[in-house]
Amino acid sequence: MVRPLVASGLLTFDSVDVLRFLGYSGLISSRGRKAVETSVHDRFEGKRIKHRVGHNSVSCTPMPTCSASETTINNADEILLLRPPTGDPEGPVAWRRLRRNVADVPARAKLGQESNERYLEALAVLAETRTVKELAEPLTQLPEPRAASRMRAGAGATRPTAS
Repeated sequence: MVRPLVASGLLTFDSVDVLRFLGYSGLISSRGRKAVETSVHDRFEGKRIKHRVGHNSVSCTPMPTCSASETTINNADEILLLRPPTGDPEGPVAWRRLRRNVADVPARAKLGQESNERYLEALAVLAETRTVKELAEPLTQLPEPRAASRMRAGAGATRPTAS
């Protein structure tokens, strides 16, 4: 099940899906271009699939018993939060950059948890436990032979021969 999960994650998720995993709107515009990269690497634990947007990423290492997912925020400036200004907690709420200090640690943890949940839910929908061989086997089976009845030439399929 591990390899099909990595393969389906690699082949199925497009850039809009990856943007949504990391909390972006998923709308593609020429004004706010984002480079989305996907890679698969062999690790000691198994194959790891990693989706990167800028310096931030979400990755998953599927294992036979569970899947380990993690969101890495290396550049907090790329993430916007709906929050008041830094020095004025009662000030007007607006979209502001994620701060690099301890003030936004709860928000950073919440963003990571939500990103992991979105990614694992999307992988769970894709999870196919059968191998490709098991999926294709019914398609390769020969049909059951029908019971043969003797027919006279030109008589059609309605009259059996009297022998």
